[in-house]
Amino acid sequence: MLEVDGRGIDDDEDLRRRLRLADKGPLEILVRRDGQELLFALDAPVACDHHALLSRSSWMSTYPARNRKDFYVTLGAIDFAASDDELAVLIAHQIAHFLVADLTDESAEAEISADRLGLYLAARAGHDPTVAPGLLERLTLEKPEMLNRKLEPRWRRRYSSIHLFAPERLVAMRTTLSEIAAKQVAGEPLHP
Repeated sequence: MLEVDGRGIDDDEDLRRRLRLADKGPLEILVRRDGQELLFALDAPVACDHHALLSRSSWMSTYPARNRKDFYVTLGAIDFAASDDELAVLIAHQIAHFLVADLTDESAEAEISADRLGLYLAARAGHDPTVAPGLLERLTLEKPEMLNRKLEPRWRRRYSSIHLFAPERLVAMRTTLSEIAAKQVAGEPLHP
């Protein structure tokens, strides 16, 4: 993100403050994606009580803020996402954790539940959720450092042990994607 309403961004707090003004009217946001500068008009009504915050970390992640209300999207996640659809899936997964209130549950079942709801959220927002299995597979192939949990701080070891490649997550994702596709074809509402 380069500019908001024609002004450069001073720091993270400046960015958060100006993005919070989005509910007061449209914002113009200039971003650089794949070496190309793109201008977007953001007219986002408040629809959720959780805010996405930008972390300048190069680590590929989204994670809850200490207040357990907001969440961070790292520059590493933005860079890693091959498309806006992949980024939307990552963000929808984190929002799903808030909606099912399982931020302290570090089980594989909690991840599968967040995957399922996150895929529905991404689809309802107009994104292509079918990118999710490939994203998870690519993460394990292109970010092998996340597999070496001994080199990471303790909280990242816990995170990595459940967020990385798990065959049961892929199976569950594909099942959910089939449900979503069937509902789309039948013209049914996209509710899990």
